[in-house]
Amino acid sequence: MPRATLHNRQDSLERALNLFWQKGFHATSLKDIEHALDMRPGSIYATFGSKDGLFQEALDCYSARSLPRDGKPDGQPRLAIDR
Repeated sequence: MPRATLHNRQDSLERALNLFWQKGFHATSLKDIEHALDMRPGSIYATFGSKDGLFQEALDCYSARSLPRDGKPDGQPRLAIDR
């Protein structure tokens, strides 16, 4: 019987996003990620593939919640080409 996942993926992405926002991608170490996500390195790699994979997924999550479905911020002017 498989073990239940003890972490919430969305919560992990939020924590990672905050960490990358504070320190930047290059200054964020795997040790920083381990502490922020409360995960071991093997679990981080198994879940997200790599630091870059985690970063990309965190950005995708941020974009999804920040932009409406049409991909353009509300109230922002549209270029004539977009109309």
